[in-house]
Amino acid sequence: MWVCKSWRSLISTPSFITSHLNHSTTTFNLILLRHYSHHKECFSLHFNNQTFPKFLDLKCPSSTRFKYYFRIVGSCNGLLCLTDDCSGYTNTIILWNPSIHCSLTLHVPRVTFESTSLFMCVHGFGLDLIKNDFKVVRISYLGSENGFKVPPQVEIYALGDRSWRDFDGVVPRFGMVNYFWSQAYLNGKVHWVSYKLIDPVTRGCFVLFFYLGNEVFGEIELPVSLVHQFPRNMLTAIVGELLSVLQYDSPIYSKSCTVWVMKEYGVVGSWSKQYTIDLDGRLVLTLGLRKNGEMLLGMGRELVLYDSESQEITNLGVRGSKDAF
Repeated sequence: MWVCKSWRSLISTPSFITSHLNHSTTTFNLILLRHYSHHKECFSLHFNNQTFPKFLDLKCPSSTRFKYYFRIVGSCNGLLCLTDDCSGYTNTIILWNPSIHCSLTLHVPRVTFESTSLFMCVHGFGLDLIKNDFKVVRISYLGSENGFKVPPQVEIYALGDRSWRDFDGVVPRFGMVNYFWSQAYLNGKVHWVSYKLIDPVTRGCFVLFFYLGNEVFGEIELPVSLVHQFPRNMLTAIVGELLSVLQYDSPIYSKSCTVWVMKEYGVVGSWSKQYTIDLDGRLVLTLGLRKNGEMLLGMGRELVLYDSESQEITNLGVRGSKDAF
């Protein structure tokens, strides 16, 4: 299809892109679902209503070389960041815009198994609100005889530059557990649950953030009851456009999940325990909150709706591999 240069110039302006994005987010109430079934990775869009009907199947931008699936690092303004690091020391990171069927495979990061041997990494993805540019943050812990070295090495990929660069700012001495592979993007910042040693035997948990604009790390205190929890049992999330922390009683075979919400961003005293999902050990993965208050859950191999008030469960008829929703 051919269009005139003036049309192309118009639809490429930041103001048009912003207006189109605002229109799309207020007009369409859709949920993107990823599940893994019969050794196949499936992406689809669904209407966000009671029956959850499918709107459109999407083609995954790439297929992994392993039997596992891509992990969704995060999403921002319709752009998704995918990586295949669930399956070991692989380096494939993809930025994907499913609405226009375009994707970009990033260059191989600097820290790899070939360059450093044993390491563990955590990713973040979001929009630099100052430069209006998407960025991927890669935090890598290099292996040592006693575990992993701190502080970690940090790399940044800016979409506008199309390249990785080493972060040259101050990296605090913090640790992270990549069990849930979670991040939460809000207010131009990427957030993770992190921890640091208070003394040789005591760790204290907090929310670590990286501000993508001026590229600095910062901390947000957790509620007192979460500070000394095992960090593997917690992850950051966005619930109702608010920074939240999901606390599981156990990372596997979990019986419950408590949802904490920070009602005023950055104000420690505004942390509030919203509710606890109690499902008696039925392998629950909390996926998200719908506008009517229902929770989307991965219960074993089933996708279900959970009403926190009535505690009723509605099976949505979508099956997949455990923990892959």
